[in-house]
Amino acid sequence: MPDATWIHADVFGDWWKEFELFDAAISNPPFGRIKADYEGRYRGAEFEYKVIELASRIARHGTFIVPQPSAPFRYSGVTCFSQSVGEKCRKFIDQTGISLDVNCGIDTESYRGKWHGVSPVCEVVLCDFESVEEAAPPDVRAVPIAASATSVEQLDLFSMMV
Repeated sequence: MPDATWIHADVFGDWWKEFELFDAAISNPPFGRIKADYEGRYRGAEFEYKVIELASRIARHGTFIVPQPSAPFRYSGVTCFSQSVGEKCRKFIDQTGISLDVNCGIDTESYRGKWHGVSPVCEVVLCDFESVEEAAPPDVRAVPIAASATSVEQLDLFSMMV
């Protein structure tokens, strides 16, 4: 990524105000109930959702590693893809209007043995923040309440094989 701008900073600092809108935000945020100086549309306690909501204000797209229960689907470590929107995930989607979409088929289960310490099952979620409506003030976006999670079909990577 020779044209990338890498920034190492406190995720909830105001450093981002010095920049234009980013093309993408990529994060492996800490998981769970972590106290943070955070103000946003999401009112729950899960840190990973706070990071995603913040990224929606500063980037067009996002890619995030989240604990499997925080994703609206199950892919990693299971025999087949399924949609599964838990209560915390529903709360995040309803409060922010941000859709957490399935990735191109990354099964993170194969990496669990390479992690240090706790090794939860995770998922890689994708977000298209351009579909989130902008509203005043310009440094915070507001979005309508989502009625439901976006439906995602699993891709069949082998259907085109001869």
